[in-house]
Amino acid sequence: MTDDALLTGLIDGELDPAEAAALQLRLATEPQLAERLAQLKAAQPDFRAAFAALAESAPVERLRARLDPHLAPAAPWASRRQALVGGAAAALLALGVVLGRVSAPEKSEDWRETVSDYMNLYVDAAFPATPPDRLAQTLTALGQKIGRPLDPSILAIDGLTPQFAAALSYQGASLAEIGYQEGDFAIALCIIKNGEADAPPSATQSGRLTRVAWSSGGRGYMAIGAASPSRIEGFARAARSRLN
Repeated sequence: MTDDALLTGLIDGELDPAEAAALQLRLATEPQLAERLAQLKAAQPDFRAAFAALAESAPVERLRARLDPHLAPAAPWASRRQALVGGAAAALLALGVVLGRVSAPEKSEDWRETVSDYMNLYVDAAFPATPPDRLAQTLTALGQKIGRPLDPSILAIDGLTPQFAAALSYQGASLAEIGYQEGDFAIALCIIKNGEADAPPSATQSGRLTRVAWSSGGRGYMAIGAASPSRIEGFARAARSRLN
């Protein structure tokens, strides 16, 4: 399916939630795609309806405004955000595209729970593939934000290479998300620079997701995905070795 077909499907509300979620990740990191969406939207005023199904299916209440975009300069669609209200705003907030400040997260949760909720959108969906040159640029910028070098060669882990990367933040701390795909399963490696104390790996099961989290050198790390627990644990071991 062409990009225009995907964007038109989004505008018309014809994409399923997984397709819409994958497209929103691309829109957050591909200014040209977002600009094309704005052009198509200008010709079709019922844009908000395209997000209604996604808003209903996404874990909006727990994700709302807890993963903020960490993008500069501002994406070209930012000036249109006031038009995205109701279901549209809720859907975008669920995907980490913040349209304004709202309440702080509950104290009982941390960035790992928030990312876990976000990854539930990808239990049965793939991360969008990013062109290699753009991915390398994004990873370089991410490395600067979290204070450690990141490039595709470093992030080639356990037979997988990164397909996607996004700069987020959690409570003001820079958070890098690197996406991998293994068959039907999306796997994310997340790194946050938040001054965490060193801690050994700890595995947690959350629904169909397995996550393995650890911290080192003032940064928190987590591998998460819906592949088998042994696969996520193996990927996490390889990531620790690779990143060390």
